[in-house]
Amino acid sequence: MIKIKELTSEEQQVIVKVLNVNKGTTQTGSPYLSFQIEDSSGTLNCKFWDAEGIDISSGKVQYRRKDKVWK
Repeated sequence: MIKIKELTSEEQQVIVKVLNVNKGTTQTGSPYLSFQIEDSSGTLNCKFWDAEGIDISSGKVQYRRKDKVWK
């Protein structure tokens, strides 16, 4: 499994701790999530667009692939 500092723009799998989740709405009314992820190599600020029905909670380790989240 790779670390945050090794991420590229390609789709990859990484196990992280989710921090500081905030819900928002775009100018067109679509829901999104703004949050940070963390592992032993560092932190990364993230946005999850079109987040209707997605529940990502702070402090939990989660696995996400495409539009599915496993806790």
